[in-house]
Amino acid sequence: MKLSSNFNPIWSDKMADRLTQLQDAVTQMSDYFCNSIGILQQNQTTETKEGGGESSTNNATLFASLISQTATDIETLIESLPDQEYTPEKQEETLKNLVAENQVSGEKLRQVINEAAAAMKFNPK
Repeated sequence: MKLSSNFNPIWSDKMADRLTQLQDAVTQMSDYFCNSIGILQQNQTTETKEGGGESSTNNATLFASLISQTATDIETLIESLPDQEYTPEKQEETLKNLVAENQVSGEKLRQVINEAAAAMKFNPK
């Protein structure tokens, strides 16, 4: 995967997945609101003619439950997003630390490889 020169480490694949999930949840919430209003309007005209009310109560309970669950999902997704306090300066500092750690680990790996190569030359099979 090639990264652009303005790559922002916060916007990783996991972040994109969370944002997509959040967008899907908000869309689902709006669908529930629209559907509940439509069904309530439909039932209102039917109930005034027939005098019933049980299906309206069931629909209201169903949509209230769906909307409540979706709101909880949205809240959870929002809480999983990184803080706004993660500034570009902090990102750069984190990246510099990771690069330094990577260089140290690379040097250790080179030493181990050289030692292994020397051991193989010393004890050929």
